[in-house]
Amino acid sequence: MTDTDEWVQQIPLQALPEQVATTIADLAFAGRYIPAGPNEEPIAGDFYDLLRLDDDLVAVVVGDVAGHGETALARMRQLRAATRAYAIQGGGAGSVIARLDRFCARLDAEAIATIWYGEYRPSSGTLTYASAGHPPPVLTSHGGRTRLLHEAVAPPLGVDASERGVQEHSEVLPVGAVLVAYSDGLVERRGTDVDRQLALLREVVDEACDPTTGEPAQETAARILDTLVPDPDLAEDDVCLLVIRREPRPA
Repeated sequence: MTDTDEWVQQIPLQALPEQVATTIADLAFAGRYIPAGPNEEPIAGDFYDLLRLDDDLVAVVVGDVAGHGETALARMRQLRAATRAYAIQGGGAGSVIARLDRFCARLDAEAIATIWYGEYRPSSGTLTYASAGHPPPVLTSHGGRTRLLHEAVAPPLGVDASERGVQEHSEVLPVGAVLVAYSDGLVERRGTDVDRQLALLREVVDEACDPTTGEPAQETAARILDTLVPDPDLAEDDVCLLVIRREPRPA
């Protein structure tokens, strides 16, 4: 059994666990999922996923299918399965997004979704990513101020993202770098300016990711949620959060 097989079994397509912590290559991951309101089971379309495609390539995904209920949950499962399939086929981040756009357009006219997809190479520390309508992750490294990655140029999946062009971007993640990807439920609030919420997220990540402490990804995820979603039962939308930290590689 490969590392990829083991990971796929840990995060089955049938359900998204509320909390996951793992390490793949030199990346430590902490995934959190909070359903909106006092629901015992996730019934919406937010998701994250991780895939080790080969010895020097790891795929990272955060997505959000529009809507709630069983229909949104079913569409989310289809989108996750398609993303895994296209990632394994290869072609790069932009190609994966373009193919997912065509998949969603043919699947269902109502199956609109946003997605951020990245591919990371441990040998170089390079992250190449593309996005379709999804909020930009935040990144901090070497104690610098946390910043937003490039915003999506392509619209959400299912509305001709492939026709308007999908842009790829690259970042080199230094050792100790922390990347925070999320769904819009983390920062969007009724009556609250989203830019203020993004600024708050960046402040929290700045404080949590002091390079002198080397805080684990799980603790950073907890800090973010405690600040931006202090009462999960009152959440207006589902929240999906993925914190990624590049760790030193063993000698």
